[in-house]
Amino acid sequence: KRVLSHYDELLLPVVSKAIHYTDSLFIKNTSREELLRLGRNVNLYFYVRSAFTHVAYGPEIAQVAAHLAQNPAQAWKGASVMEKAYLAVTLQRWGEVQALKPLLASLREFAVCDKEAGCYFPNAVSHTDPMSSSMKAHALLLRIFAEDSILHEGIIRWFLDNKQNNLWTSRTETSDVIHALLYSGESVAVNPVQYEVVHRGTTYTVRNRTETLLYVTLYEHITEDLSTALPYANGLEITRTWHRTTDQSLIGEEDILRPGEQIFARYLLNNNKDRSFVHLKASRPACLMPVTETSGYHGSLTCFWFREVKQASTQYFFQNLTAGEHKLEEHFIVTQQGSFHQGSIKVQSLYAPQYAGFSLGEKMLVKE
Repeated sequence: KRVLSHYDELLLPVVSKAIHYTDSLFIKNTSREELLRLGRNVNLYFYVRSAFTHVAYGPEIAQVAAHLAQNPAQAWKGASVMEKAYLAVTLQRWGEVQALKPLLASLREFAVCDKEAGCYFPNAVSHTDPMSSSMKAHALLLRIFAEDSILHEGIIRWFLDNKQNNLWTSRTETSDVIHALLYSGESVAVNPVQYEVVHRGTTYTVRNRTETLLYVTLYEHITEDLSTALPYANGLEITRTWHRTTDQSLIGEEDILRPGEQIFARYLLNNNKDRSFVHLKASRPACLMPVTETSGYHGSLTCFWFREVKQASTQYFFQNLTAGEHKLEEHFIVTQQGSFHQGSIKVQSLYAPQYAGFSLGEKMLVKE
């Protein structure tokens, strides 16, 4: 069906009547104390109400709006970045340029700019609900800083980096981000182009045969001898240590294990940013048998994963892996004597495969 604009002559009377009714409910249900101190609910209401500047304010609601416009610092003092962003949008819609300046200066103090990840605002929200999320906050901030080229371009880069590493589901915050990008972006004339990359003597050519601007990443997978591979970490880092179950003492390469002894592997997984769909493959020496051979879901204080036991390795699948350090443990029984290679361990983002970490195993000695 046809979508009507705000100013449609048939729609405007209905919208005006509905908004005046919500204004009266807001005044009726909000205490005078909160109206005077310009609390969080006042800030949120005028963020929504300011989207309808073409609908005139009644006397009572106009008085509260004037109080907010004249005393914005009272409303954002001690507020979260998200709440400050709501107020900034309200002042922007009202055309309160002078009142907006100190608020924008305050918001800039919370910005962190990184050459790779772009500009973002850590801890933008104090809690998460339908009106408060980090993605929604950054969508608002993108609009607010439309005239600040560094922050504006940096936030766009942060969105692209976030999209590259995380699954965006069909939620309201996703719509907010898409709307903000379209609202604040510029029209670009795109002609079919091609790019060439030469790597290890091979030329890779990527062509765009459409008039659509595409976001493309090219990955190259190669096969090599793991015995000559070097440890590396790119966004993800994995290390493993072995310990005796009895006293949790560290097992070194020179230590001797006995058949029937119980030991465990401790994996330390470091992730430098939130990621979706991360895979960890931990190979194990042939002398070890997992205590638990059934696959299933497990979790810790920092993350959750699905564990799948294979013949020579254990695989871990993380649907969402937050930034920070994560610790996993797996218990084994020593089954046979001999000299064994511990096996390598690799962690990789399945969503953005260029982010991965690899570590070689040492030797493990078992004697009677």
